[in-house]
Amino acid sequence: SDTKLSAAAHVLFARVLHEQGRHAEAEALLRQGVALREKGFGETDPRTIGALFQLGKTLAPQGKYADAQAILQRALDRQRRVGRPGHPQELKLVNHIANLKLSLGRTVEAEALLKKALDDSRDANDNKILRTRGGTYFILTRVLLKRGRYAEAETAARAAQALYERTLGAEHPDTARNLNQLGRALIEQKKIAEAKQVLPRALALHLRLLGPDHPETAKVHANLARLAAAQQQPTEVGQHLRKAVDVARRSGRAQQLANHARAYGRYLVRQQRGKEALPYYREAVDALDRVFANTRGLGEDVREGFIGQYAGYYQELIELLIQLHEGDRVRGYDRETLAVVSRTQSRLFTELLRQADVSHFSAEPAFLELQQRREILQGRANALRQVRFSRADEAESARGDADSEETVPRDPEAGSLQRFDARAVVMEKELATVEQRLWREFPRYMELTQPKPVTVEELQKRLLRPGEALLTYALLNKRTAIFAVTPTGFRLVLVPTPRADVAKLIQSVRRPEERMAAAGSLAVLTELNPEALHTLYRTLVAPAEDLLQGTRRVMVVGDGPIHTLPLEMLVTRYGNDERRAFAGARAGGGAELAEYATLPYLGARYRFRYQPSLAALASQRLYPKRGVAPTRELVSFADPVFEREGGASS
Repeated sequence: SDTKLSAAAHVLFARVLHEQGRHAEAEALLRQGVALREKGFGETDPRTIGALFQLGKTLAPQGKYADAQAILQRALDRQRRVGRPGHPQELKLVNHIANLKLSLGRTVEAEALLKKALDDSRDANDNKILRTRGGTYFILTRVLLKRGRYAEAETAARAAQALYERTLGAEHPDTARNLNQLGRALIEQKKIAEAKQVLPRALALHLRLLGPDHPETAKVHANLARLAAAQQQPTEVGQHLRKAVDVARRSGRAQQLANHARAYGRYLVRQQRGKEALPYYREAVDALDRVFANTRGLGEDVREGFIGQYAGYYQELIELLIQLHEGDRVRGYDRETLAVVSRTQSRLFTELLRQADVSHFSAEPAFLELQQRREILQGRANALRQVRFSRADEAESARGDADSEETVPRDPEAGSLQRFDARAVVMEKELATVEQRLWREFPRYMELTQPKPVTVEELQKRLLRPGEALLTYALLNKRTAIFAVTPTGFRLVLVPTPRADVAKLIQSVRRPEERMAAAGSLAVLTELNPEALHTLYRTLVAPAEDLLQGTRRVMVVGDGPIHTLPLEMLVTRYGNDERRAFAGARAGGGAELAEYATLPYLGARYRFRYQPSLAALASQRLYPKRGVAPTRELVSFADPVFEREGGASS
């Protein structure tokens, strides 16, 4: 029928575009193709499921992880309704879904999914299924490496190797990739002699089959760096890590670039070359910010878990900047530290604020035109990178997952690397021009897609008002960093109190309040220790308070447990006089909790205003919400109940 023929044409053309890396264009055709196939063949027809599968694979490279996961899961659910457990198509779908989960840090879910698929297909003897099982074992190896279960990872890698060599042969990119993972598992178990046999062979295969500039070759260099470290060969470590960074940078793979740049930065720090390490750490966190922006649409817990995997990258950069600042206090490392801290604060809440700001102009024709043009150019630029570095590594899963009904022609220009490079240069220039216009005309949208940090200069010139000051914090493993900013001053103060100690102090002063809220009795507040309140004052405010002189309004952006602490309740003095007054009032038998009225509180000096992040302050000050005029008057009466038991007073 015409519907079936049209569906086939849509899917075939989409696959051609996908093979060329033109994923956004392929997506539009595939969505139409899926609808046509559902109409012509039904939802559970293998051709419909295959089109859904292809759509999911097209969404993932665009960073549309939420859509990709939903589409692939829909295809898997339909496949399970009509196919037997262990069916090749089910196994392929599982591999792709598990890869997505692994990328998002959902390793427990990925492991369970993969092991069930392997169990369902354990009796397979068809070469096509065995080949796909090799991919399943390959992804399981990645999961187990991520979870630190190296002996199990070695077992899975050896199982994958046996299947790959049987179905693909020893001279195949998948076989080479798996050898690299096996080498990593061996290194982590201190099986250095075996790793020395495996990894050089893996590198030789990668160089011959994929080339020196392929992203997979970068992974081999990273593992060879681990091997060199295990053999105490620091020069070789640096050489391999530098090669891994260079390859990842050229390939345009943000997540891989973040990993390799951070690894090389750590190496340079260990070599006492902190200034050389700094640009690599900057590159790593810039790449991570881009990756995080691509997770929009996923659940908040998934996104928090994803970025939680990389918290150490930002922490290490902050520590490095502080170290450099202590050695050179005029180069502005302290200012850069604040900018990095601003990037770590309340990411999801900050993004919601930006999205709300973007909604004000999201329907403007000029914005829509630029936004669409940028997305098209980005898709084409990514496509050129992907085709340039081979289509053979798609999703790092088993090969042979194409629909058998269509044969996809290869890009006739795939062999002309110089032509690809020339096209990429032109595309990048055009994209840069469009993005410059967007930054100039619609900066809030660009901040949503390419988040920028809040800087000291921006705080002083645009955000803080006369008479205001800002306190923000970074709780580190061995100390606490306090940043104090006024319209004319800035200071970074380091306090030798580690994150764990600050958390314990805050917990000690929060506990009586929480017990009071649960019990409904003010009596438990007598457990509130003025000494702890004073210690917190000396730790979190006093070291930077001289910069606050003449200020009444203080903006506060906390870190971790500091977000739960009202600074107003901190006690500014607790010497002998205050102790005697407090003890005397407590023993005097006066009004309940009267002894706490004898203490000098920080709230008497300043009016505090709390923000979840510096970006939230920027949103409020730079993008104020439009006022809404009331449409009717309201008078409200209430009968408040202040005790857990009993009625309101009459």
